[in-house]
Amino acid sequence: MLYGDALQEIADTLSAAGVNATVEPDRLEVPGALVNPGVIEFDHLDKETYSATVEVYLVTSDRGAVESLNDLQHLLAKTKAVYGFSTATPATLSASNHSPDGLPALLLELPVTITP
Repeated sequence: MLYGDALQEIADTLSAAGVNATVEPDRLEVPGALVNPGVIEFDHLDKETYSATVEVYLVTSDRGAVESLNDLQHLLAKTKAVYGFSTATPATLSASNHSPDGLPALLLELPVTITP
């Protein structure tokens, strides 16, 4: 599977679970998720297989600390139902079609293996 296809598959899976998910930053709907490429590691013996991280930003509008965190918790619960992860890191995400100041977000990192 190609890396871009892996990102799209994650976005599709999240969408099926009820999270507005996209790999296209200008199509981000909030509350929702932006699926981005992360770190790539060439840690396999063959030259065509590698490990990668997919960064999933769960994003909501800035409705104040309490309401934004509550929105993110709902997204987190839906995401946790389909993907295993142990850490969600608080973040701010700038999106061209939303606030220039950045939006409240949680960053999740999902491991994938890319093969030819």
